[in-house]
Order: sequence, then structure tokens, then C-alpha cells
Amino acid sequence: MKKLLLSLTLIGSLFSVSQAQNFNYPYVASTTLAVGAMTNLYLGSARVGQIVVTAPFSTNATANLVDTYTGALTNYVPAYTNVLSYGTNNVIYYTNYFGVQTYLTNFMLVDITNNLVAAYTNNLPTVPLSVLASSTAVINNANYPFTRGIWATNTGTTPIAITINFVPQ
Repeated sequence: MKKLLLSLTLIGSLFSVSQAQNFNYPYVASTTLAVGAMTNLYLGSARVGQIVVTAPFSTNATANLVDTYTGALTNYVPAYTNVLSYGTNNVIYYTNYFGVQTYLTNFMLVDITNNLVAAYTNNLPTVPLSVLASSTAVINNANYPFTRGIWATNTGTTPIAITINFVPQ
């Protein structure tokens, strides 16, 4: 009975180690966020493979992983001009030398320059995270690409702990 209990304990400890470290994504970043806080986990392009989210208190916790260079949650794109091009038929009616009215149909490419595109604000890509009260959620094989950087923000009403396993790209 002791050998069975010992072997089950060893197997369980191996399973818990494999949950904690994802060897395909060797870099690890961890943080604990207060309510309304935002912090940088990594600057640069990376692919996140595993996310571990923990709610330490008896309240459900929510957070976002944001793909941004800075702590901004939105991206402002200023006004700019571009060129629009489209194809159309160009039909020319004319009277020839003999007095016969006829027409020619040609395909024509039209370019419109000075087309003003208004400034706009768009939301940056986010990965929403949530975990039940006093528990831990593990997302394995996530494979989330981040091109700017990885920032974490607490969107809930209780502190939250986040650990990510990633590989820089």
C-alpha cells in the first residue's frame, strides 16, 4: 500500500511540474496586479503558449493581456490622404467622316488623389482572462501572438496573479 501511495505521489508531482513549466515556451513572466493596475510583462514580439491565472481571494477575478508598446489601451491613427483607384468603361460617341454615328468602348483606370481619411481610435488586440474565486486557471497550448509587447491589466474588483510562458520572436 505504501508503494502504491508513493508511486501515485510521484506521478502527481510530475504532473504538477509539467503544469507549471511549458518547455516549448521557456521564458516566464509573472505579476500580481492590484485593482485597476497595469504592468508590462514583455516588450517586443512574442508568442504566449501558457497562461496561469490565480484569484487569491474569495471573489472572481478578471484581467486582460494587451498587445501594446505602452500602457495605452487604444491606438490613435491621425488623418491621412490616400489614392483610390477603380476601373470603368469609357464610351466615346462620335460621327465619322462619312456621317455615321458610332462609338468606342475602352477600359479606363481612374485615380482619385487627395482622398482624406479621418483620424480614428481603435482598440488594441486583447486576450481576456477570468478565474473563479480562490482558484487557479491554466490555459495550455494558447499560441497567442503578440507583435508589440505584452501588458497585463486588472479589469476586476480583486487582485489577480498572472504567469505567462512565452517565446520571443
